[in-house]
Amino acid sequence: MSYVREDRPWLEGFNAFYEAEIAPLVFDLAEARATAAKAVWQRSIIVSAVAVPVVSLVFVFVDPEAAIFAIFAAIAGWQFWARKPAREFSDTYKQEIVGRMAPQLGLTYRAEPIGFNHERYRTLKLIPRHDRSTLEDSLTGLHETVEISYLEAHLQQKRRTKNGTHYVTVFKGPLLSLTFPKPFIGTTLVQTDRTAIGNFLSGKFTKGERVRLEDPEFEDQFEVYSTSQTEARFILTPDFMERMLILQRQMGKKLQAAFHDNDMLIAVNGAEDNCEAGSLDEQADPHAPILNTVEELRTIFDLIETLNLTSQTRAS
Repeated sequence: MSYVREDRPWLEGFNAFYEAEIAPLVFDLAEARATAAKAVWQRSIIVSAVAVPVVSLVFVFVDPEAAIFAIFAAIAGWQFWARKPAREFSDTYKQEIVGRMAPQLGLTYRAEPIGFNHERYRTLKLIPRHDRSTLEDSLTGLHETVEISYLEAHLQQKRRTKNGTHYVTVFKGPLLSLTFPKPFIGTTLVQTDRTAIGNFLSGKFTKGERVRLEDPEFEDQFEVYSTSQTEARFILTPDFMERMLILQRQMGKKLQAAFHDNDMLIAVNGAEDNCEAGSLDEQADPHAPILNTVEELRTIFDLIETLNLTSQTRAS
């Protein structure tokens, strides 16, 4: 059976591997998926049965703002206790499926990342200011001498009210780092969130200028600023822009990127976690999350090959 197009050298033999090693595991985990879904449903009913009357009593006998705080507490309880079977199933899935598949693609999977500096993304305005972070599901490896580091980030800001402190999610999605042997001359930012351009221009990159490109679709989706106009155009070739648009369609509209020092950094707010098991719905295609990850890796590896920074001399 053909699961993916084996049209890249690194994908040769993938379908045979998947059929022999991964597909049986997906089938075996179907029962565990159904059990987890049932447990989450039962626990959610219990949480609702307790939370609704409690919130109502707080609203009537205390005050509306305290009721809002009680709602946050109920949601936290639902996430911690009612969703626990889903988290346990997800952990099993990651170790059994992702952990086994990653080496076939030349990557290493770790549930907890090691030595990943996500503050680089904040400095370059790719992620917002945050007070606490959770990093998980790391994929690392090497492709054409380019170091790849991919993980999922959950970033939160602290908010204070008279009823206490709570945290609000400001970023949730993948962070990708591609480290090349040669450093970039300047700094180039590819941005979709136009509200952050003011921060970009008023901060470290005051000398950055808008780069005008000839691809109307790319111009419609992104704004590009760079401290080196020549290098920015050297990087953003028609082939590269086409692959960036493909990656945006795969990962999400809020994709942003930066070229700085030796790195191309990518952040996508709101994208789904590719290492997760997907929906607990038994009608969902259990192979879809896995194969979607392979397709995104195809595009990422294509970006590396298109840049070809290991063999070309950059413009100055």
